[in-house]
Amino acid sequence: MRLITLFLAASLIAGCAAGQSGQPSPTSVPTTGAVTSPPETTASTSTEPVESTSSTTVTPTTTLLGAPAPSWLGTRIVPLDENGDGISQPTPPELLNRQFHTVDLLPPPIDDMFQSTIGPVPSDVLARSTWHPECPVGVDELSYVTVSFYGFDGVFHTGELIVNAAWAAEIVEIFKLLHENRYPIEQMQVVTVEMDDALPTGDGNNTSS
Repeated sequence: MRLITLFLAASLIAGCAAGQSGQPSPTSVPTTGAVTSPPETTASTSTEPVESTSSTTVTPTTTLLGAPAPSWLGTRIVPLDENGDGISQPTPPELLNRQFHTVDLLPPPIDDMFQSTIGPVPSDVLARSTWHPECPVGVDELSYVTVSFYGFDGVFHTGELIVNAAWAAEIVEIFKLLHENRYPIEQMQVVTVEMDDALPTGDGNNTSS
């Protein structure tokens, strides 16, 4: 009887030892691997000076020849004779070797190439001109001409004329030749009624001075 009791006790001890074995149990839940956090990112600010890539555009300037006209030009009336015509006076020193800057009344040409236009006389140009209905040449017989010309200031300008339409093309060819040879002209504009009626000063650089 004692032998049976000892055998049962030995069997229970063996069973407990087997339950504590290092082998994994069939119902054990596998563990997940360790989570690796992403490496930290550190923002760095460079202290190196940054070279600027911006550029500055320099517009070339044109040095004009000659000089601006004196402020009194065209304002000093000369003495008149019995017919109302101006009496010739000594030439003022400022008008000797005259080379005055041209005043642009029309947009100047975009380059040094000769440019011209021929067309009917616009109504606004006709209104400021000396033409009137009693003129022997009708408006339909006239042309409004623009040409580029070389000024005493060494710069090209745009001038205007009202001419007989039959001769407009030939007149343009003459001004083209003057342009090619850099023949200087001080001013070229349609004469207005105010200019025609003004008292003589002798200052105009034209055939009526």
